Amino acid sequence: MRYFLMLSSFIVLSCASFSGNSRGDSFQFEHLSKLNIGITTEQDVIGLFGSPTSMEEKQGYYTFTYIDSKTAFQRVTLNFASETHKLSGFVWLPKQGEKETSLEDVKQSFRNSHFEERRVFGKNPHMILEVVSYVDNKSGITIKLNSDGKSVEAIAMYDVGNRLPTSDNKNEQIPYTFGDELKASK
Repeated sequence: MRYFLMLSSFIVLSCASFSGNSRGDSFQFEHLSKLNIGITTEQDVIGLFGSPTSMEEKQGYYTFTYIDSKTAFQRVTLNFASETHKLSGFVWLPKQGEKETSLEDVKQSFRNSHFEERRVFGKNPHMILEVVSYVDNKSGITIKLNSDGKSVEAIAMYDVGNRLPTSDNKNEQIPYTFGDELKASK
């Protein structure tokens, strides 16, 4: 009975997650170059990618999630500031077989970035979990590896304005374009 309830819940949640997205299966990593942290609005994103599969509101921000309709695989989550409705960051999840699953390929895409390796040990009573990521504090780009320590699980970019000075005026935030980093690397 418990198995049936879990399976039923999974099926209901899976079906519900496909409601809004018409283009999630056509996402390519290069599409993210059109996003400008601090400038792109939710309406810009909907214009580029269609309606999100799901939306979740939290204190101070909200997220759009896009799921590949063919594989039920989550592709990208975008965060927006509630006050401004402007993009504050995103997380891209590459599918197996895409070049973005290779750490070296991703680092090559961001040749101008200076990544520092970070290792964090998680808490689990049954095993020691080690999370390895590569972080560039200047651009706000983070590459998180899978548990195998070799393939990329996620690529994230967030507004660094809250963590690092972005101009002479500490209150002014200079928008950063993910595409600028990609273009500068070519």
